[in-house]
Amino acid sequence: MEVVGPQLEPGEQVVVGIGQVQTGPTPWMFILTYLIIFWIKYWGIAVTDRRLIFVRCSKLTGGLREVDHSIPRASVRVIEYKRPGVWGKLVLDIADGEAVRLNVHRIHRDDADGVVQLLGAPAVA
Repeated sequence: MEVVGPQLEPGEQVVVGIGQVQTGPTPWMFILTYLIIFWIKYWGIAVTDRRLIFVRCSKLTGGLREVDHSIPRASVRVIEYKRPGVWGKLVLDIADGEAVRLNVHRIHRDDADGVVQLLGAPAVA
């Protein structure tokens, strides 16, 4: 990911990434109302050997714009993962106990599987 490259620390390497995920309500809500576009944020995710990096994406083009923030990889864990049929759900617990819900489209299924495998699969109840 060309946007992430300049932000990497010396010796840090991107292991896996997801080109685009969405926050907000389930994308199926778009069928009911187009107004959910105001609740949705688009992100790219890069997992390095040290950090989880969130990259802002453009709402119009979907292109990666800029690194927004990063979190040490050791402080991130997967709470829930529903593998995408069309849309899937990835819920991450980040450092401060905040849960981040991300919607993943099926075209990014293999990338999401890689992120879950790298961060550790969620515990099964």
